[in-house]
Amino acid sequence: MLAPLPANETARVAALSRLKILHSPPDAVFDELVGYLVHALNAHGGGICLVASDRAWFKAAQTPLLQSGARELSFCTHLIAAEESLLEVPDTTLDPRFAHHPAVLESHLRFYAGAAIVLEGGLRIGSVFVVDTRPRRLSGEERLILQSLAQIAAGEISRQYPPLG
Repeated sequence: MLAPLPANETARVAALSRLKILHSPPDAVFDELVGYLVHALNAHGGGICLVASDRAWFKAAQTPLLQSGARELSFCTHLIAAEESLLEVPDTTLDPRFAHHPAVLESHLRFYAGAAIVLEGGLRIGSVFVVDTRPRRLSGEERLILQSLAQIAAGEISRQYPPLG
């Protein structure tokens, strides 16, 4: 099931483009943030996903369950179009948006949780996420960790990749 486009899609994509972060080289800060996230939430994997007009691209990732690729296959696209700052899918096989996703069918991805990376001005450019091979739910503390790390990622992106123009 395809995610709807956010109402501010043109401005969101333009802001992401101005950052010049897409396809930038790996960065230890983002790699460490993902490593901490996966460890703290005891997850099978996780990452930082940025959503361009046509692709979902991982700035950092530790997971064989998901890959960068077509935007329409990205869990993150559902989050950036939503009103909520966190998307939690306790069992992907029971969610009609994701039950037929290749990662669910082939890689046995059963759980996804992502927190939006929000730039100043409210533009959602991506997510910090965790995935697992078993259905589960985040605790309140785990939700707080995920949302805090998304805020840290947004700050680090703004610091390292100041918008041009």
